[in-house]
Amino acid sequence: MNEPRSQDSQPATRAQSISRWACILVSATAVGITGITFRVVQLKTNPGPKLIASMQDANGKLAQQISVSDPLPRGEILDRFGRTLALDALGGSLYLDVRDLYRDTQMRNEVVAKRIAAGKAREHDRIILDPISELAAQLGPMLGVPQDEIVHRIVDLDPKVGDHLRVPATLRKLPASGDLQPDQWLELPRYIVVEKALNDEQIRLLRTAKEAGGPTSIVRAAHFEPKQERVRPYGDIAAGIVGKTGIDAVSDIPLVVDVRSLYREAYAYNIEAIQLLSRGENARVIDDPVGELATALSPLIDMPANAIATAILGEVDGQVEARVKAWSLTMQMGAGLGGGRNEGLNEGLDEDLLDTMATSKLVKAKTTQRDRDQFAAEQKLETAAPALAYAKLLPGTEETVGRSGIERIANKDLSSKPGYTTYFASRLGSVISIPPGGYRAGDAGDSVRLSIDIVIQEMVEARVNEVVDAANASGGRALVINAHTGEILAAYSRIRGNTGRDPITTDFAKGDAALARMRWATDPFEPGSIFKAFVWAWAVDHGFARRGETIPLPSGPLTLVDGRAKRTIREAHTSSYGTRTWEQVLVKSVNAGMATIAMRMGSDEMKRCLAAWKFGVGTSVGVENESKGLMPRADEWSSKTRALASVSFGQGIAVTPLQLVRAFSAFCRDGDMVPLSLQPLAHDSLTGSMPVLSTNAVRESREVMQQVITEGTGKKLKEILVYSAFGKSGTAQLTKEMGGYFADRYMASFIAGAPFDRPEIIVLVTIEDPDNKAKATGGATGGGALAGPAVGHIINDVLGYMGLPTDGELVYAEKTDEQKKMAAR
Repeated sequence: MNEPRSQDSQPATRAQSISRWACILVSATAVGITGITFRVVQLKTNPGPKLIASMQDANGKLAQQISVSDPLPRGEILDRFGRTLALDALGGSLYLDVRDLYRDTQMRNEVVAKRIAAGKAREHDRIILDPISELAAQLGPMLGVPQDEIVHRIVDLDPKVGDHLRVPATLRKLPASGDLQPDQWLELPRYIVVEKALNDEQIRLLRTAKEAGGPTSIVRAAHFEPKQERVRPYGDIAAGIVGKTGIDAVSDIPLVVDVRSLYREAYAYNIEAIQLLSRGENARVIDDPVGELATALSPLIDMPANAIATAILGEVDGQVEARVKAWSLTMQMGAGLGGGRNEGLNEGLDEDLLDTMATSKLVKAKTTQRDRDQFAAEQKLETAAPALAYAKLLPGTEETVGRSGIERIANKDLSSKPGYTTYFASRLGSVISIPPGGYRAGDAGDSVRLSIDIVIQEMVEARVNEVVDAANASGGRALVINAHTGEILAAYSRIRGNTGRDPITTDFAKGDAALARMRWATDPFEPGSIFKAFVWAWAVDHGFARRGETIPLPSGPLTLVDGRAKRTIREAHTSSYGTRTWEQVLVKSVNAGMATIAMRMGSDEMKRCLAAWKFGVGTSVGVENESKGLMPRADEWSSKTRALASVSFGQGIAVTPLQLVRAFSAFCRDGDMVPLSLQPLAHDSLTGSMPVLSTNAVRESREVMQQVITEGTGKKLKEILVYSAFGKSGTAQLTKEMGGYFADRYMASFIAGAPFDRPEIIVLVTIEDPDNKAKATGGATGGGALAGPAVGHIINDVLGYMGLPTDGELVYAEKTDEQKKMAAR
């Protein structure tokens, strides 16, 4: 016999039943949502043929296929340790479309007026007659600019100026009643730059304000025009090496039409025209606004009017009959076109028609320069068709390229390739689907690393500028290279104007340091006595003279005779006259001694000497327009009194600073010259060195050039150097452009290697056209007096920065008796 069921058991069973069915329903709903989501994703990523066909016109072309460019940054330029010398940063400008601002304000005012009249006014509803001030009040805090200043940037407050790029003062405010006349609309600029360079915070604030305000925000008419800007974190340091970028071309500039505004203004015009006709007055009614615009545009952009109408309204709606029918329907509705779906002005309008007119329509994706010129010229004419006011050119795609320096040399590596996303969109612009292959990733530019050390570069620039300014010189150049690898650690060139003398050359960097030419590679000059070191060492190495050999010389100028040809060789100082040893010839920089040994060598041997040192041959460091230098012409060698004698002491030949440091590297190594490089190299990399001297000749040359510092023309370095070194000075007369030499204008140079025993660096400084009346330098014009001290300071700075221990405090300074006693212990 069954026991009776408890009364409490029935509710429990019902609860369980409800729970089970709830679980089943929730699970089914979840499955359904998952299936729908999966199908949406599938349609977007891989739409079927029916969906694709629905988005094609009669010719099979995708009517709503849109491509969006995704610009990527240009590659960075780095120094040898990865410090950034140049990079892209996101910037941009803020511009205002005043016609958009006024139209939006008018539409908003009409909607607000209707709500007020209907007793449905909202809290912040008010009629705005001064939209420019309203906009300025909102932009001011974002830009950190006073409201009045922003208004001044937009409005031409001085009628006498007549600035057509700004809003005329007479159109500063909207009329309290009625509308602006067609000719007044044409006077309103569509592109006024309010702020040229926005920073990250200003961009963020602007975007936030637009998002918060929505489509009815007055800030909507202010547009951010993004632009990637090239930034040099170290400013003008190494600017001439880094170089500058520029816009190579502005392409893909599209022409669009604001269909919404075109239809709305045509509607307002027709209402007035119909009123005039009803009173018996003459008036023309617009029965096809798009057709009128297309007819006006056609001759300007070389495109048939029918094709323009089709581009605006589509293959079907763009036909004449369809256009007229759609416009007639709009007029019959008895309402204009507002800015949003739910506004009162849009009530009763056909949804498809409203969709068609809701956004700007692309007429021509890529306009030519002729298109743009004709379009701009026509819009300025008083006789221009009013419909042209609703067509505008959008900013195009700018291609950034290097204009100078490494930016230009390595442009191919630095340049980026933008990516693209192609998608199918509805007429309102909503994304429907991304087809297979619709996304193409771009490529950011590659970074380029230089051998330059920005810290050393800054040291060099500071030292050279100090001397150039003190000497009131017309310019200066400098190089620092790694003696082991040939890497260029610093390279500098400066031209200085306002010296009171004619400039030595054109200063392309006057307005921008990044436009400076790399004159240390492109501009050869007569080296003067610096060149003696190379001829001196060659003569020793090939048996034409011995270091301690006595060279008989007159107590005055030397006269050279070759047949009928005669030439007189003079010295810079009278103390240099008289018999000297071959060692003293280099230490005291004696021209006559060099010319005497050159006579022994002969022209053919001197030519072999120049060829071995690679003078007349470029260094191939990759600098554009690098000069190979200038060698004596063939006829100059016909007489020993000409090229042979001149070259021996650095005249009649022109070399670049790069060629000088490359040749001098043989003295810092075992007699082999190292190829130079602007790219960083491994310390033990195989560089293909070029032998030119024996190790014995290198040793003797170093020792003698150390005496140049201790007792010769470079004695000023004794008061500076804390590292041992060797070097040679040079003072050459400045050449005139039309030939010949200036009598009192010079090139003062000094080149050195340090430390003496195991050279790490080579330093060259040239001071161009120093003022012989400059008080700060005592009117000095010699290489040892001007360039020498700069070289000494650079050696101390660079080797100290590299962490090399010094060779003593003022290693070449005269020691006191006490110091001598201490050294002897």
